[in-house]
Amino acid sequence: MDFWIVILVSLALGLVIFLTIFLISLIAKKRKPNSEAIEVVNKWLPGVNCGACGREYCSKLAEDIVNGKAKAEDCPLVSFENKSKIDGSFLGDAIANVKQIAFVKCKGGKNCKTKYDYVGNNSCLSQDNLHSGCKTCPYACLGCGDCVKACPFSAIKINENGVAFVDPEICVGCGNCVLSCPNKLISLIPYSQRAVIACNNKTKKHGESYSCSVGCIHCNHCVEICPTGAISIKDGVPVIDETKCINCYKCVRVCPNHCISRL
Repeated sequence: MDFWIVILVSLALGLVIFLTIFLISLIAKKRKPNSEAIEVVNKWLPGVNCGACGREYCSKLAEDIVNGKAKAEDCPLVSFENKSKIDGSFLGDAIANVKQIAFVKCKGGKNCKTKYDYVGNNSCLSQDNLHSGCKTCPYACLGCGDCVKACPFSAIKINENGVAFVDPEICVGCGNCVLSCPNKLISLIPYSQRAVIACNNKTKKHGESYSCSVGCIHCNHCVEICPTGAISIKDGVPVIDETKCINCYKCVRVCPNHCISRL
C-alpha cells in the first residue's frame, strides 16, 4: 500500500512540475513590449507631443503601439515612411495611409448678410450663443477665428472675405480646428480630393440660401450631372464620395452659386 502511495504522490508532483513548466513557456512566448522597442517607435514618431492622438506624450503612443493598443495611424503627423516602418514591425504589414487635411465648408463671409452688429468677445462660440451668430445663415462661418487659435501649426487664417481658410500644404490633419468650430463647418478630407463643397446649408427647402450669394440652394444639379454618382445629399447637404469622383468638375461648372469649387 505504501508503494502505491509513493507512486501516486510522485505522479502528482510530476504533473504539478509539468504544468508549471508549461505555463512558464506560455508566458515566455507571449510577446512583451520592451523598452528598446518603445524607444525605437518613439524615434519614428514626430515627437511634438501635440496630443492629437489622444495621449499627452508621443512616448505614451509608442508604448501603446508596442503593446498592441494603438496603431501608427493614430498619429496624424507621422510620415508615410515611418508609418510603414512601424506597421511593418508591429502589424506584420504596412497599411496604406492617406493624408487628411481640414476643410472649411463655407465661403460666405461678406457674401452672407448680417442680422445684427456683433460687439463682444472675439469668439465664434460666444457669438454663436447670441441668436446663433450675426449671420443670416445659421450654418455660416462667424469669422472670429476660434479655429485659428486652436491650430498648433498656423495652417488656418481668416481671409479677406472674413471666412476661415485652411492652407492644405501646411495642414497636418490633427483635427483640433474641427473640435473648435461651434457650427461644425470644418471636417477632414483626403488631401487628394480636388472637388469640394464649400457650404453646410442643411435646410432642405429648395432655393433657400439665407441671403448668401454663394450658398447652396439645393437645386440638385450637381447630383444630376455627376457621371459616376459620386455626389449625394446627406442631411440636406451635397457630399462628394472621393473614391468615386473622377475630377471631371462638371459639378463645379453647373453649380449656380459656385459653392462647389476646386481645392
